[in-house]
Amino acid sequence: MKLSDYFDRIYIVFLPERTERIKSMEYQIHRLNLDPEKVIWFPGLRFTEAAGFPKASVRGCVMSQYTILNQALEEGLEKVLILQEDCNFSRYFLKNQASILQELATTEWDFAYLGHGQNPQKASTYFVKADPKERIMLTHCCAYHRRVIPRLVQLIAEGAERSPGDPRGGPMYLDAFMNFFRSRNPEVLTLMASPSFAWQHASTSSLNPNHLEKYKFLVPIFKLKRLIKNTLLSLK
Repeated sequence: MKLSDYFDRIYIVFLPERTERIKSMEYQIHRLNLDPEKVIWFPGLRFTEAAGFPKASVRGCVMSQYTILNQALEEGLEKVLILQEDCNFSRYFLKNQASILQELATTEWDFAYLGHGQNPQKASTYFVKADPKERIMLTHCCAYHRRVIPRLVQLIAEGAERSPGDPRGGPMYLDAFMNFFRSRNPEVLTLMASPSFAWQHASTSSLNPNHLEKYKFLVPIFKLKRLIKNTLLSLK
């Protein structure tokens, strides 16, 4: 079993100018031997105004996810996996992909973080259940089940219209929306990969760029640093 066997659709959110990330993702598709008919490349939405979100780029990220999830609902999809263009799967996942997906197929879940920024407890299985109050960082490789998608998109739609800091949920980062939703819906079953199966390709961030990179003489240093990081992560 592979990812495109288990999930009804795999969406990849990308920005056309992020050529380095796109090439990396194309390589991931090749490594994973994904069915091209199930892979949808979704151009990330862009906004010039933040409209209450921390940044205009954050608004674009959130509303891209919102649009994809709405599309999945309209098409009647049950299980969808959404990847960011900088997602890279570990050797550990490739080696154990079939058994990992078999476990996922025989376990009830609403959200499944195949990639994240946590350090979950060691488990005898490939996934651990996340506490509803645990703040899970990163959403570069997350799966969504149709059971909870309607409520999540409603939260995002309503939150986008509220003021920042609204106790009912206002504009925020995508992972914050997810954490907010999970904390207020403790019955929702969230699985986290243990360890994380996917890491983020190190490159300049469009959400939180490093302001030091505006100095051209520092660019080669950052490039070398990211090359080393990517090389080390690829060995996992």
